[in-house]
Amino acid sequence: MPFFSSRFASVGIRAQAPRTCKRVAGRQERLHSSSAEGSFKQGHRAWLAGSRRAAATTSGPHKRNMELPSLQKNLRVLVPSGIALGISWLAFLLYSTNNERLSTSIVRQIQSNIKHNVNVTDLVGDNVSLEPAWWMAGKPWISGEINMLRGSIDISVPVKGDLSSGTLYFTSVRKRKGTDFTILRFKIIRNDGVEADLRDQSPKTIT
Repeated sequence: MPFFSSRFASVGIRAQAPRTCKRVAGRQERLHSSSAEGSFKQGHRAWLAGSRRAAATTSGPHKRNMELPSLQKNLRVLVPSGIALGISWLAFLLYSTNNERLSTSIVRQIQSNIKHNVNVTDLVGDNVSLEPAWWMAGKPWISGEINMLRGSIDISVPVKGDLSSGTLYFTSVRKRKGTDFTILRFKIIRNDGVEADLRDQSPKTIT
């Protein structure tokens, strides 16, 4: 009888062994799946956190701060360029306006008159001419206004001779259209303050 009991016991143990192995395998499978699921969730959370940080650095105040250096760099280039362009345009306008004054018949008559005027040669010497300005590319600079249509001329220009130099002043008006200009002022003031009136040695009117 004991023999049969031990035999049945061994058979029972063998019958329970597969069930125990299955339970252990099931636990291990559940542990593995839960571990994989936990790893996936942890990786997903890390990805979301990284995406939020990336969005925060490319939007809002941070993005504006990143754009400021680029804007400041462009301003440092554009402002000097605009100033240089404005100065160049102003210089061109002044040069063109001065050339127009030099080419008028009034200025040509003045230049011819001072070369042969005795009062001028006594004041500044021979070889009298309009003094060139280096910043006008060697041409004289004429200040004032020459408006032939309105009949108003009021200019001043530096002059020089062999002995000295000074400034020539010329003012003339035309009362009516079609008439000659009447000379109101035509004189040279030397640099030391001595002046000479040139109306005595020049025509009273100019065309």
